[in-house]
Amino acid sequence: MSPSIGVTDFKQLVAWIKANPSKASYGVPSSGTIPHFTGWQLEKALGLSMTRVAYRGSAPIITDLIGGHIPFAVTTLSDTITQHRAGGIRIVAVSGPARSPFLPDVPNLKEAGVDLVADGWYGMWLPAGSSPDFAKKLSAAAAEVLAKPDVKEKLNAVSLIPVGSTPEDLTKALAADTAFWQPIVKATGYKITN
Repeated sequence: MSPSIGVTDFKQLVAWIKANPSKASYGVPSSGTIPHFTGWQLEKALGLSMTRVAYRGSAPIITDLIGGHIPFAVTTLSDTITQHRAGGIRIVAVSGPARSPFLPDVPNLKEAGVDLVADGWYGMWLPAGSSPDFAKKLSAAAAEVLAKPDVKEKLNAVSLIPVGSTPEDLTKALAADTAFWQPIVKATGYKITN
């Protein structure tokens, strides 16, 4: 959130949005992303209509937040935490199922009174038809690397939590996320366009 709007927590942000509906625009790093659909869910959960502004990544959003050109954004923690710590912007809530270990003083949306959880993750895929044995070996090697203290430290430095898994676990996680996001994406009416 931009410090220019003069609020310090999520409850105050909601009050500001209600008091300033014509100024209630928020940035997302791109259309069709988790932040895009999280913002849509947030609008519905709060019963508010806001203007979503799709940027080309988080960097220009952060610049506009610092400059006071946009009041708030829905974007990734890893892209915003440095400026939050420096005081350039303020993170007032996270959308994960719990508080972030990187910002334990910032509540998640459920704690802030909004029944909404949206979390993202990264995975590694191979081309269709790749050998299952090779996939297992690659997965085991990736998990071994992710468990190394220096790798964990580097990923934690950018607010990422390394977790190794198996091809089967990744398939289950993808299926669960698809089941979660598919009705939300459909409800927004979002269509991929060229």
